[in-house]
Amino acid sequence: MCGSGLLSLAVYAEPAADKESRNELIELLKTLPNPRAHIDYWEVEDAEARARLPKFKTIHGTPAEELSQSSGPFERSEHLKWERSHGDSNSIRYSGHDQINKSNVHQLEQVWDLRTTDGEEGWFQQATQGNPIFVNGLVITHSVDRSLIAVDPATGDEVWRFQPDDHDLKTGATGRRGFVFYPGNEKLSERLFFGVGHFLVAVSSKTGKPIETFGAKGKINLGGGDVRPAGAVYENTLVVTNMAGFVLGLDVSTGKELWEYSFSPGPGEYGYETWDKIDHEPGTRLKTGVSSWGGMALDEERGLAYFATSSPKPNYVGAQHRGQNLLSNSVVCIDVKTGKRVWDFQELRHDIWDMEPAAPPMLVSFDHEGHRVDAVAQVTKMGNTLLLDRETGRPVHDFRLRRAPTSTVPGEKTWPYQPHLELPEPFIDQEFTREDITTITPEAKAFVEAQIDSGAVKLGWMEPPGINFNSVTALYGGVNWPGGCFDPETGLLYIGVNHTPTLARVKPQNFTPPTQAEWKPEIQMYQTYCAACHNQNYQGVGVAPGLVGTSESKSLAEIIEIITKGKGSMPPMGMALGKEKTEALAKFVHEGLALDNDPTSRARRPAYKRLQTAFC
Repeated sequence: MCGSGLLSLAVYAEPAADKESRNELIELLKTLPNPRAHIDYWEVEDAEARARLPKFKTIHGTPAEELSQSSGPFERSEHLKWERSHGDSNSIRYSGHDQINKSNVHQLEQVWDLRTTDGEEGWFQQATQGNPIFVNGLVITHSVDRSLIAVDPATGDEVWRFQPDDHDLKTGATGRRGFVFYPGNEKLSERLFFGVGHFLVAVSSKTGKPIETFGAKGKINLGGGDVRPAGAVYENTLVVTNMAGFVLGLDVSTGKELWEYSFSPGPGEYGYETWDKIDHEPGTRLKTGVSSWGGMALDEERGLAYFATSSPKPNYVGAQHRGQNLLSNSVVCIDVKTGKRVWDFQELRHDIWDMEPAAPPMLVSFDHEGHRVDAVAQVTKMGNTLLLDRETGRPVHDFRLRRAPTSTVPGEKTWPYQPHLELPEPFIDQEFTREDITTITPEAKAFVEAQIDSGAVKLGWMEPPGINFNSVTALYGGVNWPGGCFDPETGLLYIGVNHTPTLARVKPQNFTPPTQAEWKPEIQMYQTYCAACHNQNYQGVGVAPGLVGTSESKSLAEIIEIITKGKGSMPPMGMALGKEKTEALAKFVHEGLALDNDPTSRARRPAYKRLQTAFC
């Protein structure tokens, strides 16, 4: 590998005039073996070698005088609006209003309530995961029937309702994790932005009618993944992100794309060499599954946007994405004026536990060692609070890393060090022990103890998922997508914390991807309707399961019913597809994504399926 690298440098250094020598070197390079071609992707990690590494490594904190300095003291008057879910672009969910306070809150009485409908037959019923906003004297919220509703806060009367009733908008959640208001100016009308499935939609906050001059009559297909979090506006640029892993800067007036940034790097881009992907075609952009589905924040003074990124996909199956996997499990800062990455800071390396920082970053200012500093506060599923300088991404405090255990799964290469912070102190226990076993009943306690004693569950800090045993993780957090609240007056940060242990393991499976020659129409249908959630490699994204081997547990009729009627968070697709296409897609899932049953076959790399169970 070293020789190959040196020859590559020689080619780049060769004078352009000496074309003959340069061409000879290029031809020589072509004859060299690909270093990855001789990697044993079935090798099991060496636990003894890992144990010889130093126990801790530290990324040192930043002196207070070198941190970004705040432009001024706290001003309550700057926090009186709530025109974006999470309050404002800082995503701190703080209001400076004090009419209702702890001395009189007990006097509040219910005046009205809002009852949303169940929706028409066959419609996707969504959870409301974004808090309402208040603009132009109206409270604007979404409902379980996928409507967006404006309400008079004095009476509770509905003022207008936006129902995404055209064909394009039938299959996605409306404003799933929030919306953002733009007040307009002397040349441009006010407007409200939110996602509906793959589409970004703009409507008037006063009437609920689409803004006809934005995109195609008020909507833009961002393609490839749902638009979930609330966007943010900087000057004339609307910043949004989608589940396909892209951040886009759009003209707030017309929706014209100004720039695009991907969390999945392409050749020559930052982070590309930190991935060794099983399904990657050389020379193309990686398909990492990394996105920013929890939310974002925007520094309106500096023009910097901040994103918390997900773990690589599929979850738990690290053999399919070897390496440190930069830009995953990170806070990423992007310059809104250019669309370029400014910095990134990674928490968990090579995540095989589904422990991404799912909450939106919060932009906080606080007093630190005699300075008032501006930082990004990122609360995470691991139970950490990352405090990072807004302009450089350097940590405020020492960021300690601890030597992590190895995996017993063939082909898995865990990262040798994982976060083990001292400050800020973790807000959950980061290791499940016998002292944490439930005592709700003697039978429940005995059941969990038996699982541990038998080896079916293996305890330990950052224990990787196994094949013959479960590790204990916490994929629900810690803190999940709801995020936290920050009081800029007191410097206190408030969070809602989950303490739900989760069992994680992997199951071996041999699988040969379907070919275009045999399944071309069905593959195209899958890419259009399914890939955003279930991944282009069929292995699943986030809570959406992988579809490889579905025929092991589901009949063809059951798959048809799920596609037609939906299940869980999956919307019904029957109306959009029709009977013939539904049956063809179901057959593709049942037969085209079936496992190979030849026990003697062995692919160049092992393949696994994630298995998980939550328990208390």
